[in-house]
Amino acid sequence: MKMTRIITAPVSEAAARERITTFLTQSGYKQSPPDGGQLKFRRGSMLAAYANVNPAAWLSSLNFTISAEPNWVKIYIDAEITTDPTEQRFGAELLTGELSLLESAVTINEFKIYDINGLKKNVTAYVYRVARISGSILISVIAGVALGQALSKKTDVTIFGSALIGGVTSLAMAALFLIFWSRKKQA
Repeated sequence: MKMTRIITAPVSEAAARERITTFLTQSGYKQSPPDGGQLKFRRGSMLAAYANVNPAAWLSSLNFTISAEPNWVKIYIDAEITTDPTEQRFGAELLTGELSLLESAVTINEFKIYDINGLKKNVTAYVYRVARISGSILISVIAGVALGQALSKKTDVTIFGSALIGGVTSLAMAALFLIFWSRKKQA
């Protein structure tokens, strides 16, 4: 997911570069070698983007182009975060929060680090919810298939009939699991 932002600040280019570097280093980013005067920072890894519930481990990159005048700077930020496709909203929340705090750091020299723990709890809860629902459906399908197979061997029910009974059983069990999880979540 990509995001762009422009920050205008009443500071010198040197002060802006120093504040950007300080803020991002405190946030866990590593600076890449400058490329044509651009500042580049990176945090996380591609593997963690798909296998980790810690948003700070997801692959994030920030590229800065700074246009300076005597008493102010205009900073162009190209940000990108790689997440599991189902977690993109969390990636957007992380980038938006960090870029807002970065803007405060650059413009008014106020350094607050984004509280990633709250976001991490939300991501973890989301992953566990998806795992529970997937597990419930898988158990339902296995139980339905086993019941259908048992019926076709023990009775004179046709294969089609046993498949139908197994399918209905699977749907009923999945519905019960979903009702159970939704009530547990509300409690």
